[in-house]
Amino acid sequence: MKRALLALALLGNGPLILPDAPAGKAQVVFYRGSSLAGAAIPCTIFGENGGAITTMYRGKYTRVAVDPGPHAYAAKGDAVKINAEAGQTYYVSCSIGMGIMAGRAHVHLSNADEFTRKSNDMKEVLGVEGQ
Repeated sequence: MKRALLALALLGNGPLILPDAPAGKAQVVFYRGSSLAGAAIPCTIFGENGGAITTMYRGKYTRVAVDPGPHAYAAKGDAVKINAEAGQTYYVSCSIGMGIMAGRAHVHLSNADEFTRKSNDMKEVLGVEGQ
């Protein structure tokens, strides 16, 4: 019994299973894996209007429902574009890379398989973390 509990503790909660996009909308999942690289540096995702959609630290994700059509998201200079279709889910990964004085947030388009591989023990962030 103790071995089974230890195995479950080591495995974590398992991959996340997300709900489908709301009717007539697309869903964008922004996420950051649990890598220790740049753990203290936040990843802030900005939308088309320049406002922050979410700020995430390691091991977090945010889901946003969007209207079908073109959308652009950025993090400190990097940007991704999505032509969203109703009923579809899109994945945007944020990672921290090297910067001049400190690490820097980078975004790139991802996919469901990569998200699933990294989603063990991820926690959802609603809005901007830390506010």
